[in-house]
Amino acid sequence: MTGFREQDLTEAGFDRVSLRRATFTQVSLDDARMRAVDFIGVQVRGALFHQRRIRGVELVDVEISGDLKNVVANARRWSATSWSHSPTSNSPLR
Repeated sequence: MTGFREQDLTEAGFDRVSLRRATFTQVSLDDARMRAVDFIGVQVRGALFHQRRIRGVELVDVEISGDLKNVVANARRWSATSWSHSPTSNSPLR
């Protein structure tokens, strides 16, 4: 098993790489770009997703536990108390 401890891999590239069952602790992925990434079975704890855009993503059987502030999903904005809708939303949720 290859391990990295206290390494600076800034601007490293990973193409067609398997990181199955890898463990990441106190890792900085600031400004990282991920495309065609498989997150099946991934567990994320204690993560910060600030000022990010996630596009072209399928979320199936996903559980989110944490603070949601100013989160927009498919033109619906999440606030601490309720869903609010954009004027173009056709959702049955009211």
